[in-house]
Amino acid sequence: MEGYDYSQEGLYFITICTQDRRHWFGQILGETMQLRSVGQIAYDQWLLLLKRFPGLALDAYQLMPNHLHGILDIVHPTSQTMNDIICAYKSLVALACLDLFKVEKPGLRTGKLWQRNYYEHIIRNDQSYKNIADYIVNNPANWPSDKFYDTLASALRLRQQCLRPSTQDAPANTRQSIRVNYALACSHEPSPYNLPRHRNVGG
Repeated sequence: MEGYDYSQEGLYFITICTQDRRHWFGQILGETMQLRSVGQIAYDQWLLLLKRFPGLALDAYQLMPNHLHGILDIVHPTSQTMNDIICAYKSLVALACLDLFKVEKPGLRTGKLWQRNYYEHIIRNDQSYKNIADYIVNNPANWPSDKFYDTLASALRLRQQCLRPSTQDAPANTRQSIRVNYALACSHEPSPYNLPRHRNVGG
């Protein structure tokens, strides 16, 4: 929201999506999210935000195949804004994934991991908090009706990308591409959700 101080105390609902909604993080089996190695990195780095940002607390969160929902609580005013926190998170996940790929799949051209922006929503009252927290917790169960659900299309795109022939300079190009991406990624836009009215709509 233009003019809002995102470093002040408050609860913020955040959604971060992968580039082209690719299913990098895992899959939903039944009503449970099963993490892949990339998803485990994204999960671990989310928890590590507590150590990197002392004035921050984590509330409800859920990693999905191609996005992450979380409620972040700025407990104490800080010099770092929500934008700083999300930018740091996206960069740390991307760099850790590059290190993983260099070991497991040398030369793999991963392209961009994250989409450029992220969605945010300022939680202003108890009812809004309850609706959003319920929405996050129930996201795996509602995956087939989720607005980010992409059936097999994303999985096929990811498989095709992973099968592309590697080149000798791929790791350097990939790192440069992602660094440029995350230099641009430190921006945000208002949330498209109207959760109090659409609690059961996936996202």
